[in-house]
Amino acid sequence: MSVSPVLRHAESDAEIAACFAAMRELRPHLADAAEFVGRVRRQQADGYRLLAAWRGQTAVGLAGYRVTENLIHGRFAYVDDLVVLAA
Repeated sequence: MSVSPVLRHAESDAEIAACFAAMRELRPHLADAAEFVGRVRRQQADGYRLLAAWRGQTAVGLAGYRVTENLIHGRFAYVDDLVVLAA
């Protein structure tokens, strides 16, 4: 029987690094987990959040998003990244 994934934000450096394998499927130009953590941390200054679907300690799916606001749409969520492990 398969266990349903649990959704929670990747907050710590270790949790963000654990998301690297999934994100690499969407963004293969990323060199390594350390670079990925650095990029996520810099983007967080602009409101970026990384929501992961966790199966145990494995991030099997990710949504990288930010909540923003503009004059035409008002407040909305913009999804930068959406990916699941191919497996």
